[in-house]
Amino acid sequence: MGRLTDHFEHRTRETHNEGWSELWESNEESLWDRGMPSPALIDFLEKRPEHLPAAPSGRRLRALVPACGRGYEVVVLALHGFDAYGVEVSQTAVDACEVYATAQLGRPEAYNFGPGSSSAQEAGVRGKIKFMVGDFFKRDWEAECREHGDAGFDLIYDYTFLCAILPEMRLDWARRVKELLAPEGILVCLEFPMYKDVDAAGPPYGLKGVYWDLLVEGGNGIVGGGGGRAGLEPKPTGQEGKLERGLYYQPGRTYEVGEGTDMYCNFMVAETRLWKSGVGFMTVNGLEIQKLPVVYGVTYMHLANKELDNPASVSGTLYSSVHLYYLVSGSMLVLVHLTDISWPHRSRTRPGGLPF
Repeated sequence: MGRLTDHFEHRTRETHNEGWSELWESNEESLWDRGMPSPALIDFLEKRPEHLPAAPSGRRLRALVPACGRGYEVVVLALHGFDAYGVEVSQTAVDACEVYATAQLGRPEAYNFGPGSSSAQEAGVRGKIKFMVGDFFKRDWEAECREHGDAGFDLIYDYTFLCAILPEMRLDWARRVKELLAPEGILVCLEFPMYKDVDAAGPPYGLKGVYWDLLVEGGNGIVGGGGGRAGLEPKPTGQEGKLERGLYYQPGRTYEVGEGTDMYCNFMVAETRLWKSGVGFMTVNGLEIQKLPVVYGVTYMHLANKELDNPASVSGTLYSSVHLYYLVSGSMLVLVHLTDISWPHRSRTRPGGLPF
């Protein structure tokens, strides 16, 4: 990766996009192009569909891939039923995306699907694709994907975008993700490179701990100890992040360069968490809460290993006896009062938020 590092050594955020455009114009995309979509994304879509948002009535789920490269993941998302959008800074890149997408939608390569997968290959499940020339940090390109008004994206995918931008741009990246994400949408990330020192020169820049700092802790994403913070926006203090991490695991399949170190994760708006039947845990305002099985429409909850001076409350809406959708804030809520917060005591509610 010496060529990339040298090329961007003296770039500022004002000339950063220009640097990537120059590499596209000089046909040097092989410096980062893997030649195929991420196997980890494909496995997530096919093996963990329960972690995807529910499709809104009247439209498909919408996915965005910023800095989409040749469009591999945009095509994969469309082949798996999403209306998929890709943004790139270079017209040359978008032209390459269009050529690739046309070929793959006509006759998809097997690598667009997981081993043994067949259902997703039916043409009827395919969503549409749109590529746009634009700067992710600006709003001008958004007008090209507003067929459904100002609805946000149900899924935003990041693999090699955050690691490609200057560290001083990370906080703005996080803010834009939160702006563009639908209220019930998810940010899906393949964390790379995790093996590289976070203070080392890039791109790609090491990202170990960066997503967590930016999205959950509300930091500025500068996690290294080797200085370099001069002139950067200071790390916020006492500020909670606006997203919560859901899944976090090492993918069974990924690109060779990240094998054994890549980590897969998704993030959602902190106020939203979906639980299905069975025992599960959720965290609200720093409190770990256990959801016990629903009995006759009554949800039993308790705080796990917590003793506080003041009672806490969480909000939730009971849709059925086996599905509970928890919200910390919103308009349609059922209030769960935790009036006695010491194990093993439990509080109970029924629809309407009235305590028994």
